[in-house]
Amino acid sequence: ANSAESALINKANNISYSFVSKTVITPMAQINLTNMEINLLELLLKNRERFVSYFEIEHQLYQHKEMNKNMPKLLIRNLRKKIPHINIISKINVGYCLLCQD
Repeated sequence: ANSAESALINKANNISYSFVSKTVITPMAQINLTNMEINLLELLLKNRERFVSYFEIEHQLYQHKEMNKNMPKLLIRNLRKKIPHINIISKINVGYCLLCQD
């Protein structure tokens, strides 16, 4: 059920993201994210199953501003805390990858 409007985060647990309302939808609730969290989640969803580098994250989220090196780590931690069953893999010196189980 991936369309332009929404993307699955975890099929087994029926968790998806709406590109329209910019919220994560679970059977129990709608989860609101900060703008930075939204930008990072959308970047990971658009590049699902593939590692997104720190450079790409910096380029996408900060454009021309200087990025605090700990920021991606912090945002990923927030996403993991807020979104149940989200599967983000981190690899040092590589980046982050969102796995969407079917």
